[in-house]
Amino acid sequence: MGEKNTPYIYIAVFAVAFLVALAAYSPTVRSQTSSSTFIIGYGGTPFDTFNPFTTYTVVSTMSTLDVYDYLVRYNSTFSPVVPDLAYKWEVFPNNSAAEFWLVRNATWSDGVPVTAQDVIYSFEVANNSASRLQPQVSIITSIQAPNNYTV
Repeated sequence: MGEKNTPYIYIAVFAVAFLVALAAYSPTVRSQTSSSTFIIGYGGTPFDTFNPFTTYTVVSTMSTLDVYDYLVRYNSTFSPVVPDLAYKWEVFPNNSAAEFWLVRNATWSDGVPVTAQDVIYSFEVANNSASRLQPQVSIITSIQAPNNYTV
């Protein structure tokens, strides 16, 4: 190797050393305590809100998926849909309607049970023109709750 290549060798050695040091870095893991603090770590775009109806960034959207329950959600392979707040559901012929049966042990942070009225309220907020979800939910023409645990 000639003297012309020497700076490149130093750069390569420095880059490898930097990558090894970076790979060895491990953030401090906090011990489990009986705290009510929930810590989420995502990289990427700035965080905008925890409101699932108005968030636009990927980081905020991913965070809301970790914080809120939904009637159903995708599993890790995005197929099939799996239960969440609804333990079972039925889709009617021609996709004209759907019925969801809610779990009875879901509660809000204050211990108040989650009911079908809460699902209706969430739909109404999502169907508001200020919501980023409005285009997706606008195809739903009506929503009803025949009892506290059926929508």
